[in-house]
This record gives sequence, C-alpha cells and structure tokens, in this order.
Amino acid sequence: AQLVLSSRLLLTRVLPHQTLPYTIALLGRGGLEGGGRAGGGRAGLLADAMRAVGDAWSGGVHTSGTSLAQQRYVSAALVLGLGRLPVQLVSEELMPTLLQGVQHHLQSPSPPVRRLGMDVAEALSRVIDPDNPVCFDDEDEDDADDADAKLASPPAHAAAPAAAGSLAVAGSLAVAGSLAVA
Repeated sequence: AQLVLSSRLLLTRVLPHQTLPYTIALLGRGGLEGGGRAGGGRAGLLADAMRAVGDAWSGGVHTSGTSLAQQRYVSAALVLGLGRLPVQLVSEELMPTLLQGVQHHLQSPSPPVRRLGMDVAEALSRVIDPDNPVCFDDEDEDDADDADAKLASPPAHAAAPAAAGSLAVAGSLAVAGSLAVA
C-alpha cells in the first residue's frame, strides 16, 4: 500500500515542486528501516518507488504521451532519489533501465525533453562515478528557454544522519524551485 501511494504520488500528479524534496526525504527515511525487494531491505520504500519511477520514465510512451510538466516532475524525482540510494543498487538495478530512458529522451524531437534526458544521465553519472561525471554541452539554440529545466546535482551519496538529511532536503529546495514550468 505504501509503494502504491508513493509511486502514485510521484507518477500521477504534478505537485508543487517545493514538495518534491520532502516527498523523497520521507520515502528515504521510511525506507531505510526495512522493506524493499532486491535491495536487501537497505533502501526499502525509496528504492521501490525509484524503480517504479525509473520504469515509467524510461518507457517510450513517457517521452511522447506525457506533458512536459509531468516529465520535469518525474525527472526531478529521479535526480533527487538517485542521490539518496546506495551506489550498488543504482548501478546494478536502476542503471540499465535508466539508460534506456536516456536513449528515448535523447531521440525526442523536443529540445526540453532531450535536456531532461541529459540531466538524468548527468545525475546518474555523478552517482556512479562522482570523480568523472558525464557533462553534456548545451548545443541547442533553444537551450536558453530550457534553462528552467536544468536539474541540479543530487545530494551527496552517504548514509546520512537525520540532520544531514535535513540539509539535503533544504539544498534540494533550490532544485525544485528551478523546475517550475515556464
């Protein structure tokens, strides 16, 4: 029931972007206690929610049949969630699916959708190899209009205590604010 609620909250609604960091933090806090399927219970509810969000984001239907506002919201949820998961879980379970999604997004004729694919790829790269992340150049002429879609780095990768988690949420508010639909 919690997974259904969390994935529906992230996938079927576009809530105010200021709420997204709090939603991810709550999923992470509740999930660290237990649950989760293949993650051995370490990442729990957040891992399961990120699997569901990653599957939806990576589908070809997402890039063509979903509003840009929803795509931005789901992409921001992915970026924020990736930074709170164990690196091993991200690299073994989420990366193959997300790379398919990046490919779908990069093949889109819409520059904002391509930019979202680049942003998630950059975030995934920062999680997998923080010392050598992938960085895309802004090649499209329309990228000035897409600056609002640029996603920031996910929070530092660590099993953070509650106080550090609060700092990550506070830092993530700037991310959420930058994702407002133009």
